[in-house]
Amino acid sequence: GKIIKVNLSQASEAELTAAFENIKINIVAFNKIEPAKIAQAIIKYRAVDQIKNLAFLTKLKCGIGKTKLPALVDRLVY
Repeated sequence: GKIIKVNLSQASEAELTAAFENIKINIVAFNKIEPAKIAQAIIKYRAVDQIKNLAFLTKLKCGIGKTKLPALVDRLVY
């Protein structure tokens, strides 16, 4: 399928949820993530801080560790 790039700084909660649903389905390492929970965490994070890179995802306690970040580089922008 086509890879949709999602802007973490601008996407709505629904768009973020959809993006992580897509990641969960297509990348086996992410089969245990909770897309809605991640989307909410991103919305909360960006309310207080600017997203400068993908590393902040590892701090959200949503099942995305450092080793998983490279798989997200072509799907997420900020």
